[in-house]
Amino acid sequence: VLVAAYFTTIAPTQGFQIGLAGIAAAAIGGLGSLLGAVIGGLVLGVAEGFGVGLWGDSARQLITFGALLLVLWIRPEGILGKKTVRREPLTGTFFAQARPVVMRRWQVAVLIALALIPTIPGVFDGYAVQIGVQILAFAMIALSMTVIGGAAGQLSLGQAGPVALGAYAAAMLTKDAGLPFLVAAPLAGLVSAVLIAVLNAPSWRLSGHYPAIATLATGAAISAVLLVATPITGGGSGIAQIPLPDIFGIQISSTTQFYALGLGILLVLILLVHRLGRSHLGLTWRAIRDDEVAARSAGIATPQYKSLAFGIGGFIAGVAGAFWAAQFGFVEPKIFNPNLSFQIVIIAVLGSMLRPFGAVLGSIVLVGGLELFRVASETRLLIYGVVLLLLIWFRPQGMWTLPLPFARLFRRADAGTPVVAEQSASAGLVGTLTPAGRARTGAAERTGPAERTGTDGGEETRS
Repeated sequence: VLVAAYFTTIAPTQGFQIGLAGIAAAAIGGLGSLLGAVIGGLVLGVAEGFGVGLWGDSARQLITFGALLLVLWIRPEGILGKKTVRREPLTGTFFAQARPVVMRRWQVAVLIALALIPTIPGVFDGYAVQIGVQILAFAMIALSMTVIGGAAGQLSLGQAGPVALGAYAAAMLTKDAGLPFLVAAPLAGLVSAVLIAVLNAPSWRLSGHYPAIATLATGAAISAVLLVATPITGGGSGIAQIPLPDIFGIQISSTTQFYALGLGILLVLILLVHRLGRSHLGLTWRAIRDDEVAARSAGIATPQYKSLAFGIGGFIAGVAGAFWAAQFGFVEPKIFNPNLSFQIVIIAVLGSMLRPFGAVLGSIVLVGGLELFRVASETRLLIYGVVLLLLIWFRPQGMWTLPLPFARLFRRADAGTPVVAEQSASAGLVGTLTPAGRARTGAAERTGPAERTGTDGGEETRS
């Protein structure tokens, strides 16, 4: 009632933005404190009033989330919040309730062969291939959540931020600096990785739900900075006429060519995430994910490893942003809004954050399904919400997993079972070699036998 009286007009999409402002006010005041929520609302309202009066309405989002980040960095628990030991949102939660689907090499080869079919001329029409390009783009972005959420157990609600950084960096590097796409894309990913790691570094002093809120603020603040930095980014007009990619002398211009390029980039990123998961770094991330307190007790520098996870996730998202910019030939700040961040989270959770192929499956189901049936943009928000609720209720582990009773059927307990390295967070990451079917304890029991494979677990393309 008060909102309607203040704005005089209401719309279905207003609640989302008002809700974000409410979250910011509550976090500023201190979660769990009623008086803090009131004070946080007053602080935010006064800051917005002065800021909009001085710099205009385009600075509103920057003021809101900039103030939130500033308060959380100075006083992590909020103005009136109390310091308590809280569990991280994804630490030691539902990952133990299912086992990721483990694929053999020939099965992976079959999937890759099927994914190559759209590159054959005449098999699919242009619209179907265009849907495939969108699936690949969102799968790349959701893949970054496999590192951040599935491996390290952290929750990022602002993943549109590194995508925006990568898209703008690639646009400037290709258009202004004249660099080829194959050089600009990894450089854009590197720019995104460094900036995201630096911007999120102060957030690792936070605990509980505050780090996730801080990532939401960081992502929204990045979009707001891109909007107000008109001399560099073009402001609300964005950057247009981004050059078409040129790959070894072949100009990528058709939808089929963009599909082939996107598929190649996605496969490289999947291989990168898979190898990271099998490395010592991946084992360390899983120790933090399973029990951060035990990991700290074992001498693991958890803030640095968290920052590294966000940096690598930022690199992947930045490369995806570079592909996004090349595909559309145009970028603007409003594309990379909190809606995109939440869509990425839903895709990652839908497929499963435990394996890279989960990101692909989630993108196929959510992005491909909605595009195939040409669902209106207004209806998509409703579908996203319903899908997320159903996942939380019935399948929080994602679709690319097997329930434990089924997983046990596929476990090989014979004497010839391959040996895998099991790691225990509470034992300080001291590895022991055990058969995959043997009983395990501690963090090794929670991670399961499939850990040997790592962490993998609207607009049109220019023609």
